[in-house]
Amino acid sequence: MKRYNSKEMRQYYEEWQASGLSKSSYCREKDIVKTTFYYWVKKFQSAPLTNKPEKQGFKPLIFEEQILQGQPVMRVNLNSGASLDFYNLPDVDFVKSLCN
Repeated sequence: MKRYNSKEMRQYYEEWQASGLSKSSYCREKDIVKTTFYYWVKKFQSAPLTNKPEKQGFKPLIFEEQILQGQPVMRVNLNSGASLDFYNLPDVDFVKSLCN
């Protein structure tokens, strides 16, 4: 079984897209194992369009002053399903302690 590098896989994928052939016909024409090619198609179709790595970590919390009687200004939903409602803006250090 032939091994393909990323560049070759991408090249075959792009060539197939431009060919107008079905996946099966293209594989037969290029002598590529169908299951391998289907894997490449799935991989490249689900890949993000840009090569920029996704940023990971926390997103900043932006607080807007909201004074609505009886409604919380902030709600934190926990993985357990519980939620914390804040009716006044909490202290930043307290919020940080929740994240630890």
